[in-house]
This record gives sequence, C-alpha cells and structure tokens, in this order.
Amino acid sequence: DPEIFYGFWGACYNDYRSTQPHKGYSTLRRWREARFANTKIANAIRSRLKDAEETSASSAGLSGEGGSSGSKSWPYPIEGHAGAFFLYTSNVDAHSFDFFEPCEVRECHGNTEVWQCGASTPCCKRTWRAPLPFKFAVDTRTMRAPESMPASSSPRGEDSEADRSNGMSEAKETSGNNSFGGGLSRARVGRVHRLFGTRREPLSNLPKEEAEEVAASFGAGRNWPSCPFCGASARPAVLMFNDLQWVNDNVQEARWQAWKEAVLDVARSRTPGVGMTMKVLILEIGCGGNVPTVRHASEIAARQFKECANVTVVRINPDYPLPDRLHQPSAQLRHIALPVRGLEALERISERYQESCRSPLTQPREASRSRSRSPPARDEMNELPLPDGSTRSPGLASQRPPRAAKLACLSAAHAA
Repeated sequence: DPEIFYGFWGACYNDYRSTQPHKGYSTLRRWREARFANTKIANAIRSRLKDAEETSASSAGLSGEGGSSGSKSWPYPIEGHAGAFFLYTSNVDAHSFDFFEPCEVRECHGNTEVWQCGASTPCCKRTWRAPLPFKFAVDTRTMRAPESMPASSSPRGEDSEADRSNGMSEAKETSGNNSFGGGLSRARVGRVHRLFGTRREPLSNLPKEEAEEVAASFGAGRNWPSCPFCGASARPAVLMFNDLQWVNDNVQEARWQAWKEAVLDVARSRTPGVGMTMKVLILEIGCGGNVPTVRHASEIAARQFKECANVTVVRINPDYPLPDRLHQPSAQLRHIALPVRGLEALERISERYQESCRSPLTQPREASRSRSRSPPARDEMNELPLPDGSTRSPGLASQRPPRAAKLACLSAAHAA
C-alpha cells in the first residue's frame, strides 16, 4: 500500500529532518577538532589517501562508472580526504552531515536523504538526494500519506498548525502514563520529543543539491516521489530487512576501506621505538545486538589495526558492552566496557577530559612508563569484573552487567 509505505518512511524522513541531534554530536566534533584534525598523523593519512586516489582514479570503484546521479555512483560530490578521524554509522537519519565532512562518514545502511528506483526490478542503480525544502504530508493519526500534496501542506517543510496541536495534545494526554523521557509520552514515528529543539543546520556540510533528477523525482504538488529515469515509484536508499534491491553507496564504502588502508600504511611507516607506536581509539556508541553491523565493523577494524598499532576499543552500551568474539590476550588490543547510555558516557568523558587538561600531571614520568610497560593482569578483551570479584565472559546472550558498575575507566578513554 503506497499510502502506508510513504506514510511510514515519510514520517521518518520528516522526524529526522526536523529534530536536532543530541549534544553528543557536537562533543565528538570538538574532540575531532582538538585531537584528530590537524596533527602530523592526520596530514600523513590525508597524503596517503590523495596519492592512492590519484593512482587509481581510472578504476571503476572510485571513478563512479555505471553509478548514480547521471553516470556517477554517489548522490553528491565529495571533496577532501579524511584525516585521523572517521565516522562509521548505521544511523539512517543523515545527522552526521550536520557536524562532519562527507569524506569522513560511512553510512553502512544508507540514509533517508538519498532515494533510488523502487520498482520490483529497478531500472538502474542510480541514486539522488531529496530537496532540502521538501516535507512529506503525513496524517500522523492514520500514518498514511496521500498521493498528492494537500493544499494545506506547508510547501517548505514547516510543521502545520494541525500537526503541532495533535502532537502537543497527545503528549499532554499520555504524559502521566509512564516515566519514559522524564514523564513524556513514549516517542514513536511521527511523535518525536525533540528534546534538543528543532534541527538548526540540516545537512550543512553537504554541497547544495542541484541535480536535474531531484526536481523530476520530487515534483511540485507530488507527495510520492518517483524514479526520474523510468517513472516508477521511488524509495529511500536505506537497507531494509530482506532487501535485495538496496543500492549501496559503494564509493562511500571504498572511502572507508581506503582510509583504513591509509591508517595501516602510516602506522607501519613509523619508526619502532618508545612512544612511536600509533595509538588507535575505536569509540563505539550505542550499538546493540539486533543488527550488529557496527559491532562487527569495530571488531574487524580492531583486529586489522592491532598488527601495527596499539588499539583500544571503548564500547558504550547499557546492555551489551562486552566484545562479541573471543580474542587472545594482547598488549596491542584492549577493551573498555562502559555499561551506560551514549550521551551520559560522552558527557562524563568530556568532563574528565577537561579536568585532565586543566590539572598538572601528578605522577612521575618514569612511574607512568613503568606501568605502561607492565602486561595486563587479565585479558581485558574477554572478561568484565563484577562486584563480587568474579568475571564474565562475552557473548550477547549474557552481556547484562550490573547498571551500577563504576566508570573508573573514563579517565583513560581520551588518552588511549
């Protein structure tokens, strides 16, 4: 039923477009700027990426032959190269582009800003962006979207008075039913809380969209976008369950793989010696076990990097903070499990980081070096200490440590 399909995905699109990301994004942006943007290692990684791109510019994977937006295999042009920071996410809201550069973002499940042919047998593998002013007209009471844009709909995507009043009345009616979100009604598609306000700079780091297929797909007065190449219904380029037609952004994936190779190349080139081994921090935030794509990507990257760098994986998850796979004890790979929610962990890490930047070092340098050379007392990748002194082995089925676990490791996360 197209009305239900566009009602659901249209409401998701509207919610993502109108909701300000939480403060964790700006916290990560500050860390990126302070520690990873303009260092010698960052510049070396960019240099490797630029050289590799120039060498392989004629290859199909990076040149975009047979792809989208006309003849390209990406929905927007990309400039620059990632440095010592890269964001790998399964979120489909495209909020990353409010804070980070497109060259340093990999969306492994796509996003709702990018659309593709939705025919049962798609006419092509091309993709295109939705126009920035567009908003779907969705009746949030029935979650249906009519084919034509109602005359009363806001042409530039603002919430209508009816939408605002419906949302406010529902919040008032259900606010006392549970304590979720500080007394608010439970959020759902079409009824988000916007705890941080309305989205202020949507897609600010993406180039302006001027492709001809955008106007053809999202025509005036139309509420159901169509494929500009064959006229069939369009769908968001988001990986759905049992989805064999999804158009993956292969060039974005190629950038992610090329960045990892550049990091490995720079790490191998560093002269062995005290303090010269590269340190890699993999900070994983809120990745659960139902669709563990990012968890797998984190552990694969950790195993790759540990061959020539010291790797720390910080897994932030209130229910599943432990590794999913057993690893042999190694001085080059350790795991820090933080069984808390993402924003809380980032705020507390930020507080401790700022304190450490203001405070002088209290430990003699030799003592610090001695501790750093000491082998770990246990395999931190395989066990988590419990309050009774015992340990717990990994595995998603058993990863539910006590919520009261101390966060003593927060002070070490920024230095990993």
